[in-house]
Amino acid sequence: MILSNATDIGKVIRHIRKNSGLRQTDVAGAMNSGCRMMPEIEKGKNTAHIGKVLEALELLGINIILVQRGEDDFPKGEKP
Repeated sequence: MILSNATDIGKVIRHIRKNSGLRQTDVAGAMNSGCRMMPEIEKGKNTAHIGKVLEALELLGINIILVQRGEDDFPKGEKP
């Protein structure tokens, strides 16, 4: 699955959390985070702490694979 923004990542986290029968507070508690952390992550809030996002992914058993895009995969004007 290719995800291109924080909202997409949040949707996947929410889907897997719900399918696992967990509440947002369950995951937040396991991360020693406040009750507002998971809603922010699941809504794809750009200011969510990357470390907490990675921790949530780990707790939910979600793997991340990073692959560098080829030159032709970048939209015009957005090449690094």
